[in-house]
Amino acid sequence: MTRRIALLDIQRSEVDFGGDFAGSRELQFAASDLRLRGHDVVLMRQIVGVLGQHWDEGARQRLRARLDGFGAVVLKVHVDADFIAGLRADGVHAVFLAGALIDPPVGTYDAVVQASARWPLVDALEAWAEDRRSDALALPPSPGADPFADEEHFAPATEFVDEDGTVRPYARFALVTNRGCPYAADPDDSPAFEGVDLQGPLRRLGCTFCEMGGDYRRLAVPDYLGFLRHQIRYYAERAPGAEVLLGDEAGADILGALLDRLVDGDVPPARILVKARADGLLARADRFRRSLTRARAAGHSVVLFLVGLENFSAAELLRFNKGITSADLDRCLELLGSLEAEFGDAFSLRRYTGHGFVLWTPWTTLEDLEQNLAGFDRHDLRTLSSKAPFSRLRLHPWAPLHRLAERDGLLDPEGRTGLRHHLGYATDEVPWRFADPAAALVYELLSAGIEAQGEATAFELLADAVVAVRELESLPPDAFALAAAFAARVPTRRLPSGAELTAAVRRLAAADKLEPYRFVRAEVAEDGPILRFRAGNRDLVLLLEGRRARALDSADAPFAAVLTDAIAQAASSATAMNTAIHSGSK
Repeated sequence: MTRRIALLDIQRSEVDFGGDFAGSRELQFAASDLRLRGHDVVLMRQIVGVLGQHWDEGARQRLRARLDGFGAVVLKVHVDADFIAGLRADGVHAVFLAGALIDPPVGTYDAVVQASARWPLVDALEAWAEDRRSDALALPPSPGADPFADEEHFAPATEFVDEDGTVRPYARFALVTNRGCPYAADPDDSPAFEGVDLQGPLRRLGCTFCEMGGDYRRLAVPDYLGFLRHQIRYYAERAPGAEVLLGDEAGADILGALLDRLVDGDVPPARILVKARADGLLARADRFRRSLTRARAAGHSVVLFLVGLENFSAAELLRFNKGITSADLDRCLELLGSLEAEFGDAFSLRRYTGHGFVLWTPWTTLEDLEQNLAGFDRHDLRTLSSKAPFSRLRLHPWAPLHRLAERDGLLDPEGRTGLRHHLGYATDEVPWRFADPAAALVYELLSAGIEAQGEATAFELLADAVVAVRELESLPPDAFALAAAFAARVPTRRLPSGAELTAAVRRLAAADKLEPYRFVRAEVAEDGPILRFRAGNRDLVLLLEGRRARALDSADAPFAAVLTDAIAQAASSATAMNTAIHSGSK
């Protein structure tokens, strides 16, 4: 039997819409660790949905063909028990890397190894290769003792074999960082929780809906910033142009000092993706500007990919225990907008649209929604948080907000209200109901509109729904009937037609200030349609939001603006032509 080993990095998409944001760090380390021990290892990427091949019989056959000649396969994402059973029946040894919340069906794999441990996977595969038994299960590492935090042995694989056999570098890498969150405000000190019993098993500190808070665990390394610099240098030298993701929840606290370390250490240019709290960014604005100035001169850039904006309502922010006011949030977004304008490609807040927002809660009122709609307009929120209009609170028994909802009688464990929560429920999530019937009605109207027209129209539909409910003299007894009528009568916010897109591309081709752009194809993703273009030797990916084209890369924003105008002109021309035709036929 051959002893070749396939490490299968399964991802949902090839771009960042509903897919994995980075490849598996554990598989990247496993590839280098196994090769160090002399094993024949291939790190493969497999797309199973969204933009790539869907997981159907054809996809199964293609993947099975890729795995011919391998004696063992390692996965971190479970897709299909029957597929794994077929591999095992053919004599392939199947191993699963289990995470804290990810376990495969019992008995599906030959071995299950803790993903957070690192070396037990190597031990388990060597035991298989030597035809001996292995019990290489390991407990998660103790706080601060991350086995991947080893500068001397930091050599993860940076390339994978794609489905077409091409060897490619990963587009981004997740750095080994401190874990947990340093924010530790106690909701028991907040007037929003006065009289609420917060004793017992709760994840109490910090934001009242989050599983982290007050649990910041530092890596057991002598120089944390030096270790981060070492990792960024490693990736910048081996995968130039790739992004490095700094997942440390204290990103705002350390970012300035880290940038200075990169510049002082002559680290090759890198694009760094950072998580940050709004209050931390405000408090360190001057320091960050100075460090960013130096970093830009050295070729580095910073992308804030996850800032917890959450809500523009002061009442909701107080319940969330965010430690900021709505005025603070406005000031923070104004600051970051000015930095984008000042630093151009060296700083971005809008490269990715996944910033945190929680619009709907059991306590949401019509006034809260109006305040948020105003905030959406002030800060063009669709370019920051694409799912904000229908983002809702996920309520778990360990969250302080669960206790508050329980006290206020807003839990709905039987789901009697029948609310259509678009994102579904997690295993331990508790359904809830609205205290304000007007807000509940807006949610129903929005839900019906999204079901009829799609999520890409949600910002406009929310505004329409709020206006519709405001105009009612009294709330109707049958919300579902009104929701159906709303969905039928709101202006159709349809996507551009094929004829409109064709006309738009022709207009672009005639534009004398743009380089030649060639339309490649259109694809469908969870966040909306995607248009792919080719310009010279580079690819452009644009997301369509209704009739608006948004560029993923800020350098392509001018092209996106021209395309948006062209689509609008094409649509206007089509409307005028239809009007003329119908007028002439009367």
